[in-house]
Amino acid sequence: MITIKPSAVIREILFREGICQRDHLQPWWCCRVKLPDGIGTVDNLIAIADRDDVLTDRYISDGNYVLDPHIQIVVRGVGLEDSYTKMKQITDFLDPLQDYGITIAAVPLLYDEATFNIVGTKRTTNIQFNGADQTGRRYIHTIEYDIVMT
Repeated sequence: MITIKPSAVIREILFREGICQRDHLQPWWCCRVKLPDGIGTVDNLIAIADRDDVLTDRYISDGNYVLDPHIQIVVRGVGLEDSYTKMKQITDFLDPLQDYGITIAAVPLLYDEATFNIVGTKRTTNIQFNGADQTGRRYIHTIEYDIVMT
């Protein structure tokens, strides 16, 4: 059985909305788990990681199972303004997000699709400025969300 992580669902939504890129050679490529670095890696990129939180999942009265996962989004960009602007674009989209349906495959072309409904999002931190990375020219911002989905 293949599990589709909440970070993969949110990443797919950001792809479809044009907020980030699928191509790892393009600026604002979006990856999962950690920020890659080194030769051949773009400077401006986004990472989404699944995180643990205090809330637990629950059944609701109509029989659906509601998931309350927690994610962290990290934006790394050349220039303080570009990094913050990209993070603001993400928050401007995710903050009011409600009743967004999406169907994705666990592994494209190999497994059945799964349909999710993002009931809503709840920002659990403000945009955090984490300073410059070791290059001194790329700035990092982070934010965290609870995602309510069925």
